[in-house]
Amino acid sequence: MVDASRKTGLKKKIVSAMVIMAILPVFLGLIVTSWRGTTALRKAIGTNFEGLAKEAASKTDLGVQKEIAELHFIGASPEMQQALRNSTMLTFDREAPSGKALPSSLFDPKLVPFLDRTIHLPENESVLQSLVVVNRIGTPIAASSNILDKVSSTAESVWWKESSNGEKGAVYIGGIYQDDQNRSDFLFDIALPIFQKENGRFLGALKASLHLKPFLQPFIYPIRFGSTGHAMLIDSAGVVLICPILPTGSHVADPSLLETITSDHSGWVTAHNDGHGGTNSIVGFAPLPAVSQLVSAKGGKPWHSFIRQEPKETYEPIQSLLRTVSGYGLLLVVFTGTIGLTVAGKLVKPLLLLHEGAEHIRKGDLGYRLQVKTNDEIEALADKFNEMAERLSESYATLEQKVLARTRELQALNQIAMTSNQSLELQGLLDTTIEKVIEVTGFESGYIEILNPKENRLVMKSHFGLSSALLDQQGLFSESRPLSEEVIETRAPVILERAQQPETKHPFILEGYQTLIAFPIQSKNKIIGTFTLASRAVHSLTVQDLQLLSSIGNQIGTAVENAHLYQKEQETVEKLVEMDRIKSEFLSNVSHELRTPLTSIIGFSEILLDHLAGDLTSEQESYVRNMNTSGQHLLEIINNLLDLSKIKAGKMEIYPHPFSLRGLLETAQQTIIPLTYKKGLHFDVSVEEGLDVIYSDEGKIKQILLNLLGNAVKFTPANGIISLHVRMSRLGRSQAVEIRVRDTGIGIPEHSLKKIFDEFQQIDGSYTRDYPGTGLGLAITKRFIDMLGGEITVQSQSGAGSTFRVLIPLSEGSRMRQLDLVIPSQDAVRAAQPYNLQLQDTEEERPRILIVEDDPAVAKLLALYLTQEGYAILHAYDGQDAIEKAQELRPFAITLDIMLPRIDGWEVLKKLKTLPATRDIPVIIVSIVENPTLGFSLGAVDYFTKPINRKGLIDSLKKYSITQSIIRKPINFLVIEQDTTVMEQIGSILDEERFGVIKTNKGEEGVALAVEIQPDLILLDLMLENISGIETIHRLKQHPTAKNIPIILFSSRELTREEKHILDGQVREIIYKGPSLKETLIQEVRKFEKLYPDKAKMIDGLTGLYNERYLNNRLADEVNRAFRYKRPFSIFVSNIDEFRLFNRRHGTEAGNHVLRELAVLFRRNTRASNPLCRCGGSTFTLLLPETTRDAARMAAEKIRKLVESHDFSVSGKQSLEMITISIGISTFFDDADTAEKMIIQASSALRHAQEQGGNRTMSSDRIHTHES
Repeated sequence: MVDASRKTGLKKKIVSAMVIMAILPVFLGLIVTSWRGTTALRKAIGTNFEGLAKEAASKTDLGVQKEIAELHFIGASPEMQQALRNSTMLTFDREAPSGKALPSSLFDPKLVPFLDRTIHLPENESVLQSLVVVNRIGTPIAASSNILDKVSSTAESVWWKESSNGEKGAVYIGGIYQDDQNRSDFLFDIALPIFQKENGRFLGALKASLHLKPFLQPFIYPIRFGSTGHAMLIDSAGVVLICPILPTGSHVADPSLLETITSDHSGWVTAHNDGHGGTNSIVGFAPLPAVSQLVSAKGGKPWHSFIRQEPKETYEPIQSLLRTVSGYGLLLVVFTGTIGLTVAGKLVKPLLLLHEGAEHIRKGDLGYRLQVKTNDEIEALADKFNEMAERLSESYATLEQKVLARTRELQALNQIAMTSNQSLELQGLLDTTIEKVIEVTGFESGYIEILNPKENRLVMKSHFGLSSALLDQQGLFSESRPLSEEVIETRAPVILERAQQPETKHPFILEGYQTLIAFPIQSKNKIIGTFTLASRAVHSLTVQDLQLLSSIGNQIGTAVENAHLYQKEQETVEKLVEMDRIKSEFLSNVSHELRTPLTSIIGFSEILLDHLAGDLTSEQESYVRNMNTSGQHLLEIINNLLDLSKIKAGKMEIYPHPFSLRGLLETAQQTIIPLTYKKGLHFDVSVEEGLDVIYSDEGKIKQILLNLLGNAVKFTPANGIISLHVRMSRLGRSQAVEIRVRDTGIGIPEHSLKKIFDEFQQIDGSYTRDYPGTGLGLAITKRFIDMLGGEITVQSQSGAGSTFRVLIPLSEGSRMRQLDLVIPSQDAVRAAQPYNLQLQDTEEERPRILIVEDDPAVAKLLALYLTQEGYAILHAYDGQDAIEKAQELRPFAITLDIMLPRIDGWEVLKKLKTLPATRDIPVIIVSIVENPTLGFSLGAVDYFTKPINRKGLIDSLKKYSITQSIIRKPINFLVIEQDTTVMEQIGSILDEERFGVIKTNKGEEGVALAVEIQPDLILLDLMLENISGIETIHRLKQHPTAKNIPIILFSSRELTREEKHILDGQVREIIYKGPSLKETLIQEVRKFEKLYPDKAKMIDGLTGLYNERYLNNRLADEVNRAFRYKRPFSIFVSNIDEFRLFNRRHGTEAGNHVLRELAVLFRRNTRASNPLCRCGGSTFTLLLPETTRDAARMAAEKIRKLVESHDFSVSGKQSLEMITISIGISTFFDDADTAEKMIIQASSALRHAQEQGGNRTMSSDRIHTHES
């Protein structure tokens, strides 16, 4: 490419030299002329502008003085003099109201018309806006009519004080201001004193408000020169008073200009900014002596005249001279340049033509040809350029065709590749691929066949665009052979065209297709199928088309192979998953089967060892102890296997809660000390001072401790030392508990350190090893520590002992606190009872425990445990028996097995928690099934897995005995409030609303009560002793059952941003304590009932519909809404005809079936927005907002007919007799004006419908009878 600076280099040099010679003298002349001419012109114009400014100032001064003289004349008029004298005598002792419009009675009735006539004189009408006359004490006595209703006392106004001047009198000229009636109009005031003609005594003052622009316009506007030259007035603050261009009230912003032009003398100046947007303007200025003197004397802003003209027009003479000189200079330059161009053109033109031609070729215009006729070397060079362009054009055309073809091929392949890679499911892949192939190739129909390797034949897997007639063909043949077979045999495409074989009988040809082509589908050089395309148009396929289709075949082959591989991999994964499931299920089943006999072995051996069945000889006791020890060892192995299976399956969960670490360590010591004593080991324990309550998974930490200490005992020989040290530490940025277990045992070889945490690994794996075990203890320990987010490290040397160091992190909400974990004491619970909650009668007889267990041995073992603790025992051996006995006997507590005959334990628990007679009985699950999460969610209060933990079971029963005396109401609230006065107030409020209330003032007791009693709603104070309300919420949310109880928080102060962030999503509402506590609390409780109708006991247990409690609340809301918005509202009440007789004939269960079926029928055929309630028995009530009586009748009739025609037969039994219903309707305003009256009217209509034979719909105004 030629450098741009050299494109016309020769011509440029020639012309430039000649032009420079012409321009230089012209340029110098212009500079001298401009400088000298501008200086002289500026001085002359400045002097002229100064004179115009003086003229404008003089005219304005005279005009103002004239106006003052006219106002003096008005003040001297007889009418004015007489009115002021009279006013002074009448009002001298009367004080006018300040700041308010004066009553018309105060105004002189003769003077007002006089002022109006004065204003409307021709010479005053456009200038005077209003006149006000004030007497000598400052009270207005008259004003022009246009402001008569706005005149107020002027005794304190500036103009009055200045014009009266202590009754000496002075002329006052005020500043400009906007008219209240017309904001675009500016006014200014002139006020002057009025003296009595005869004696010169001060009578009052006259104030005239003048239109600024009409007043000043005659003095300023006539001063115009040129097209832009004009005069204007400003005050000393730069506010424009009048200007033909700038609006009145605007400002001259340039401070330096303002300082110059508002001086006390006249002059002119060159302004950088003239306030009109002009720069370097010549400005003339002059003060207004008379007006300024009057204004300055009163502290106002003096006036100044200001003359300016657009700089462009001001300097036009000198600019005209410069243009003239420039014009002649330009002619000289043009003349010189023309001569240069003529000479240079003849020299450069052929070269420019060559350059132009080269540019066309560079840009791709290969059809351009040079036309150079100079009969010299330049013309020969042009001919060579033309020859080169011709050859380039031919080459480019061929290349472009190749690129376009290749681009189309790649685009088609890319589309096919994208389509075939969208899915790994084979059928979907083939369906989308054949559709896309047909789309990009332009064929109409096609199909894909895949080779079945087992049968060694092609099977059609996907097709597109084929008619049913073609699909019914047994084979798609090329003459006598299928095309696909020929493709497989030849490994090449097969093309069939009707034009080449017009006599062929191929089905596609017979269907009217002109072209048929089949291609192999290959993968890894192996044919795995074919694809065939057909078109009703003739396709002339080129070599490139065949290559494209072949590539498509390879692409499909790769996609099919990938799908096959994915399918095989999925099958392998499924087999592995199934194998893992079978293994886990096997481990679970085996362990469960082993747990059942182990429960009896361990339990009864403990009974014998405790001498509960009589004394044993020392030899017998030794045998039994060995039996118990072996059972415990076998149980440990089973538990380890189950834990490992759960961990691998991802079913092992973390249950964090606050617990005493010291208590846990004491329990571990009690377990380990007998083992150390037996082996003669020294056991040392140290715990950091102040370390007690932590928040984590107590069970996991206990198992970690026992595993590490058990290993230390196991691998430490006699007389060895084992130490346990626990202290606070850090793990990363978090606080952590450090547990360090050290022993002086056999140690671990360095090569074995890496595998000690692997499953089933032992340092010595031989059958003759000295230290037996499964090798699961450390593996499970490591997994538990990982689940808790901690870490474990080990330091060991063979023969020198080992040190295991465990770090368990503590979350921000679980900092160490000096708190005592408490279970609510008997006194605390009794104090927490609302005063109106009844207590069960205290009986001297022993509390009864219902043991639900199908294994007689386990049942007997449980009975032995509980009778020793003073409980009376009841037995149930299947689920149905358990439900019946629980309802009949009302036991103190229930122990429940899960694997039961007839009805399993889960269903029993659900049923017990729905029955009013049994739902408050504590249920403790004792089973080999491990699913505490499900158990707690269904309402169990504790959960034990077999073998039975005797101490844990007894402690659980003792714990729940303290809350068993509380009888629950339909809805129970737990109040946790530090202030006893507020607690009693809340209790009284809720008691008035007929809610049950349990109260406590301690957070720990509140948590325990929430877990045990399971209230429907918790009302929690933010400020509690020992632990805060936020910590209490945190503990509640960590418990499996208490976490779902809604919480309303009380606070006596505004929450901080951090507290609101922590509580976000944790509480239902925040209520601030104060005078409106009662109203706010009841309002929130109403919201609770609507949002949680199940918790608020508003759901019917049999049908799942709303119950009568919900109806009463909702009906009141709907009636209020209908009244407020004057909208129609109807209800209908329905009842099954002869339902009691039906129950006697078919039994209660059949009746319940009918009710459930009827509820489903109602719900399916009514709008979801219409609340449907069951109100006991067979009575159903439907609320119909926005529904008139006629519309309600139509809806009721629809329901009645649906019920009449519905089959209510019970599955497995013969059809029941026809069920019918009767319906009563009432409408708000038409039939009743309260919710109670609506129910009465609808019930009355229902009763009349049934008395007339039933199966009818009746409203309060008339009866619609329908024969059965």
